[in-house]
Amino acid sequence: MGLMGQVDGTDGTTSSVQLGGPSRSVRLEFEISTYLFSFIFPLVYHNLRNNESTDYNLSLDERRKKYKDYRYILCEKCKQKIDMQDYYCLNCYYNETDNYKRYCNYVLCEKCKHEVNKRDYKCNGCYIMETDPEEKIRMRLGCCKECHQVNKNSIIGCVSCIIGHFKDDFDKWTSGNKDIDKLIQDDQLSFNSYSELLEWIPYNKFEKIKYIAKGGFSGVYSATWTDGQIKRWNPLSKNWERNGLRNKDCFKKVFIKACYYPGILKCFGITQVPGSFNYALVLEYMKDDLRSYLKKNYNSITWGQKLMIIKSICYGLHVIHDLELIHKDLHPGNVLIHDNILISDFGFCVLANKPPTNKNVYGVMPYMAPEILREQQHTLASDIYSLGIIMNEIITITPPFNNHPHDHFLVLDICQGLRPDTIITEIPNSLNFLKELKDLIERCWDANPKNRPTSREVCDIYLDILNNYTIQRQVEHSFDEYINTIINSSSTMGIHSEAIYTSRTLDLSPADLPEPTNYISSEEFISSRIVVQDMQTNERSECLDCMIK
Repeated sequence: MGLMGQVDGTDGTTSSVQLGGPSRSVRLEFEISTYLFSFIFPLVYHNLRNNESTDYNLSLDERRKKYKDYRYILCEKCKQKIDMQDYYCLNCYYNETDNYKRYCNYVLCEKCKHEVNKRDYKCNGCYIMETDPEEKIRMRLGCCKECHQVNKNSIIGCVSCIIGHFKDDFDKWTSGNKDIDKLIQDDQLSFNSYSELLEWIPYNKFEKIKYIAKGGFSGVYSATWTDGQIKRWNPLSKNWERNGLRNKDCFKKVFIKACYYPGILKCFGITQVPGSFNYALVLEYMKDDLRSYLKKNYNSITWGQKLMIIKSICYGLHVIHDLELIHKDLHPGNVLIHDNILISDFGFCVLANKPPTNKNVYGVMPYMAPEILREQQHTLASDIYSLGIIMNEIITITPPFNNHPHDHFLVLDICQGLRPDTIITEIPNSLNFLKELKDLIERCWDANPKNRPTSREVCDIYLDILNNYTIQRQVEHSFDEYINTIINSSSTMGIHSEAIYTSRTLDLSPADLPEPTNYISSEEFISSRIVVQDMQTNERSECLDCMIK
């Protein structure tokens, strides 16, 4: 039985064609394609001018504008034809089945008649033969129209001219604070990417300002930045082009230095609340912090999602440590989630080699290393301790010490080796990755900072764990359901009324705290709270005995 097909006529009508079999179908499709190409290709290009020579002093954008109306381009060096720029998405192009749309974008090689891929406006033959490195850059990127120097960056153009435009604007704005002005100016004078740019942003450039929450020392708000981030310098208008109403950003009433690295919350600039001395940091908008995310999704989050969240946090902390910085206040409230996972709140971040200037103990008690509770100096290892507590919380979906009052007794217990409940002791061989993960967590929260791994070691070990997880997941049937049966999770339990999960200043007596130590098992651990209560009971009993006698 023949197949019924449809062919679109050139007059817009549709005709039915009876095909006798597969061979006729293929032949007819080929004839239709040939017809469409012979008919459409001249229509698409009949208005194009014949040819134009290249000008390697033009930037890529300038070349596109100049050459778009020509059939082909001649190299200024060898006078041979070179490829023109294509303006279509390759993925969409190869998935497109409509012949008309395909042939509208077709350009064939004049020799082999195959489709060519047109990347830029230069003759590849001459470019390969060129031996002068500076000339090769000129052929590829062109020259700056302002200073006439060869462009060194294909994305942002002439860096030296852009820095000059920033300097010209220095007298057009001020924060009212010399230190803040200098910080922003120094950042702009070392410019190398628009995505890494720090600006002074007038407060009247924000709309729809909405209060979100209160942090340790600051309020957090969301707002719409009407102008948006700088996109590029426009040499024609002599002004900056911006993204406009695209960026929804958070700003915090605390001054910190911006960081522009993967895994770390992006900072756009600084502003000031009118009528006050409060400066605000304009940050990338993030929907949730890790704590609220886990609370909302504890019933639906998969093991794959848990492990990827841990991976992002490990990588973000490694970036911070690689910059020789200590976060000092790492906890789920400072890990933000939107389309990705980022570490935030660097208000107490310090250089690793800088001596402490403030001996006050500040943070969220369950995430603080025992040596910090004893008022010792923050180190990279104290961040690793916090990371271990966070990793365990993500796995169990249970906040650390959620059933304990966060008081001086908990501090005593932490110093004596108490840690949050974690994975059960006996783990089957089929889930070896889980044992490796448990071992890594326990190394991170070891009482001795010297026994904790570095952030680099954590990342390396964790990549191996992820690989093992991928392999074991393929073998184990109903993996998520099975693995949840061997995890101690109490996410349905309530939080103790005296459990506090926000950063605060802790009034401690380090002289009364014991040297940090590890304990063997939770079954053998006796809380300081119980010991003190027993002592008080015994004292009252002895007094009563005396009174009775």
